[in-house]
Amino acid sequence: MNIRRLSMLPMLALIAGSMVSLYPSEALAWSKAGHLTVCDYAYRTVSDDVRADINALLKADGEYSSFNYGCVEEDDFPRKNPDDHFINYARNQRSIVNADCPQNDSCILQGIERDLAILSDRSKPAKARAKALLGLGHWVGDIHQPLHISFADDRGGNYLLVKGLCGSGQKSNLHSVWDKCLVEKFVLGTNLSRDWAGFTVTYRAVDRLVPLTSSAEKMQWTSSQPWQWAQESYAITLKENTLYCTMNLSNTQCSKPTEPRISINQDYISSNGPVVEKRLRQAGVRLAYLIEKALAR
Repeated sequence: MNIRRLSMLPMLALIAGSMVSLYPSEALAWSKAGHLTVCDYAYRTVSDDVRADINALLKADGEYSSFNYGCVEEDDFPRKNPDDHFINYARNQRSIVNADCPQNDSCILQGIERDLAILSDRSKPAKARAKALLGLGHWVGDIHQPLHISFADDRGGNYLLVKGLCGSGQKSNLHSVWDKCLVEKFVLGTNLSRDWAGFTVTYRAVDRLVPLTSSAEKMQWTSSQPWQWAQESYAITLKENTLYCTMNLSNTQCSKPTEPRISINQDYISSNGPVVEKRLRQAGVRLAYLIEKALAR
């Protein structure tokens, strides 16, 4: 990260906190820790030649000195591509079968397609390709966060309040449980400090996660399309133990939970923590695959 950004971090942290309080209904992405983990995983596992290309694009952009930090840029307010952070489906949709964006002109799938095409086009200016690289890193992270593939009326769980181990504030919600709490409590094993330096724990997480992924898993995970990654997330969203969706007796309609606050206990973390960890690994593997594909010589 360059000196200009470092010097502004305290001010940016205050502004970010203010924006969250002003926009409680805004669907957030993986926490910064989640995105840093995904993009650091990908950066470490691409080939040396591709890593050199990534570095060259970042240098052309001139705003970030590391790929993983750049991957959180799409969460800056005002958002440049607000609809590309999620996909909204109808409550009676049971599965995803294509790459359509059902309720918006754009969605995560279009974000991935657009930025992958720009990154792949060597006739494009280097700075535009660098921004597409950072966008691609963000979208691939988002599509693996289950509650980003959900319903519009509760903003992917932003309106569903929680209590318990992930409910420290009045506005704590189910979306933030999956964005941040499960990442911190299960994957990282620590609460991040408010200081940016606290995110160094994600590097240690990636140290642990990379060796967990087998060659067979990599082959399996990269043999599918982004809309199928969305289906994986959606299946988790609809699972009973996610506590986001209550299916009717005919299993055709998902209703909101009726509890005023959803209880997040240790059983919830123990059950869903491994799910989050796997989604972060899958995102890292698939992001590396797409970047290798885009920058192939």
